[in-house]
Amino acid sequence: MGKIQSGVSIVRRLNSVYLLALPGLILSILFLIIPIIFDLIISFYTYESGQVISKFTLENYIKLFSSQIYLGNILYTIRLASIVTAACLALGYPVAYLMAMHIKGEENKLILILLFLLPWWIDYTVRSIAWIPVLGREGVINKILMGLRILNQPSGAFLFNEVSAIIVMIQANLLFMIGPIFFSLAKIDKSFLEAAETLGASKLRAFYHIVFKMSTPGIIIGIIFVFIAAMADFATPRLIGGYITTIGLNIANQVAVLNWPFAGAISIILLMITLGLIVVMLKIVDIKQMIF
Repeated sequence: MGKIQSGVSIVRRLNSVYLLALPGLILSILFLIIPIIFDLIISFYTYESGQVISKFTLENYIKLFSSQIYLGNILYTIRLASIVTAACLALGYPVAYLMAMHIKGEENKLILILLFLLPWWIDYTVRSIAWIPVLGREGVINKILMGLRILNQPSGAFLFNEVSAIIVMIQANLLFMIGPIFFSLAKIDKSFLEAAETLGASKLRAFYHIVFKMSTPGIIIGIIFVFIAAMADFATPRLIGGYITTIGLNIANQVAVLNWPFAGAISIILLMITLGLIVVMLKIVDIKQMIF
């Protein structure tokens, strides 16, 4: 009798979990899965004389892979996203470590998290444009460098180029790296470090074998978040990047001229690249470790 009641309670718990997941599942199907399917279908349509014709063709994919320009843009976007991801990891890990290991009190940690969230209360476009007075010829950086006599005159090297795009993209995506790493580090029992030092391990050795390895799930999830966001970003290159061209900009430009099939083909390839990254990364770490 007890086993039957236990089985019934398990079924009820599972049903409640499925019911809670149902709204999110419906939204994902309506606004993610179905649009991707439509995108895939339309990528095989024909574009002629400014019109989309429902005639099957591989021309869009042939055009994409036979063009040195588009292939170059894909490789450039991967390189740019990799630089942004590496920079976010280098800057975000120490911040997450400080918050998780050295900031005492949940209230203080919550205050820091809220401070990191403050910029997100402002529109992304406004935040990006706000960098122009900082990076421009008459901006803060130029004035500081001239005050230190590193520059004799204002330089335009900090704005409307790859450097400025990378800086703004780092600022935009840094929180996506800090968050997962912080939650991974917060799960670590500090007594492990004390035990390691008691057994004679150096602080560096204890950090690597305990802190770093146990925070690997957060690092992997952070890399996925930042890389995907950087790959798809087209607003930053357009507003701050000057003449640089990314795959996101290629998609936006094709949409602007109503060439939906070619834009769809580029989008599908972008999706395949990001899905490939996710598969590789999730082979490295068990996603179950990220259930906080």
